[in-house]
This record gives sequence, C-alpha cells and structure tokens, in this order.
Amino acid sequence: MTEPTAIYIEGLSVEFSGFRAVNELSFIAEYGTIHGVIGPNGAGKTTVMDVITGITQPSGGTILLDRATDVLKLTLPQRARAGIGRKFQRPSVFEHLKVRENIALGVRLYPDSLIRELTRGEVSDKQDRVETVLRTIGLNELAEAPAGTLAHGQKQWLEIGMVLARDPKVLMLDEPVAGMSDGEREATADLLERLRSPERCILLVEHDMQFVGRVSDHVSVLHEGRLLCDGSMEHVTQDPEVMRVYLGR
Repeated sequence: MTEPTAIYIEGLSVEFSGFRAVNELSFIAEYGTIHGVIGPNGAGKTTVMDVITGITQPSGGTILLDRATDVLKLTLPQRARAGIGRKFQRPSVFEHLKVRENIALGVRLYPDSLIRELTRGEVSDKQDRVETVLRTIGLNELAEAPAGTLAHGQKQWLEIGMVLARDPKVLMLDEPVAGMSDGEREATADLLERLRSPERCILLVEHDMQFVGRVSDHVSVLHEGRLLCDGSMEHVTQDPEVMRVYLGR
C-alpha cells in the first residue's frame, strides 16, 4: 500500500552565482517512512534541506507539503508551524542549560491547547511532553545534567529531542551520526526506529551508507544536484551509475 505523500519536490533548482547546486530535482518522501538522501560532497543534499526550511531560496521548482501546502510561499516560522522540523549537522544545544531545559525550549513554542491537540490527549501539559521526549531520546536519567557535559552522541540526541518536542510531521536530520562511535550509531538507529510513525516522515541526509541502509525504507541518490537513482538501498547500490559515481566502482 502506498503511504500518503509528505514532501513532494518537482523541478527544484538552486543557483549560486551561476552555479547550479540543485538542478531540476524531483522526488517524493512519504509518511511512515525513513527516506535517506545520499550522494558525494557537493551533490546538493544539504541545499535541498535549506530550501525546504526556507534558509535558501530556489531559482525554480515546487515543494508541496501533503500535496497541498505550497512550502515555498511560507515564511520560516510558518514552515515550522506547518510541521517541518530540522536538526542541523552540528549539534547546537544550549550548553549552560540543563538537558530538561533544552527540551522545554522546544515545547514552549506551542500553547498548552495545541500541545494537547498535537499529542491527541496522550499528554496533558508541557511538562508531560518534556518527559515524553526525554524518555524517547534516552536522556531521561540525565535530565538535570548541564547539556555541556554530554558526550557528542548525546548532544546529537538532545538536539533531535529539541526538534521532536515540536512534534514535526517532517523531521529532517542532517548527518545525525557524523563523528559518533559504533555504539552511538547503534543507539541512534534504535532512536530513529522509535521515531517512526504513520504521521511522520523522516528525511535523512547521511554519508554513512551502512547506517542509511539499516534504517531507510527508501533512498534517493543525488549527484551534481540531480536525482541519479531512487529506490530501496539494495536497488540503488546495484545501479551501475551509482556504483560509478558514488561508490567508485
């Protein structure tokens, strides 16, 4: 059964001083899935995320949320309120604040009435939402610790939690396992499995192909701003063009 479309991208192009970082790119990411986006450096992966979140303006193309909302017509705050959330490559937590307080900052962006609506009655107030997120990301036992004392992987999980606190429909993760130990990567894979939901799409940009292969349902391979191949990890890694361009075979 085909899942509902979360993000629909068609003919997306981005130019920087005459250089096309993204070139007529089209792909679909569906709810209920983890959608990996891979490719060599300079393929346009992060630029696509920048366009979706509103940091970078495209020179052409269409991005739709739920095949209805024209994302490119929304301001940055409107995109966040519409359900688009992003964790950037480098963790940017508030190191002087407690872990709990970092999560609370995300929750406080919404009024109590909306928190209850978003969580469908599963929690009754913001404090419960904070506790739920802390348990989900596995940092509940470190809730009172200053964020600056966390290990690298834990800071990555904390920032994921700060975005998760806003209950995004589209959760974009930019290289979430970069610099992690094997154990931290394993724990991050488990975390992403816990974040799966029929009402959420996880868009994952990552260089670690083993990690992408483990967690992703669908993979889009980019090269020079274009879509090179699309499908399961098994399919894309057997594609001759992918092996030539990305794997060097």
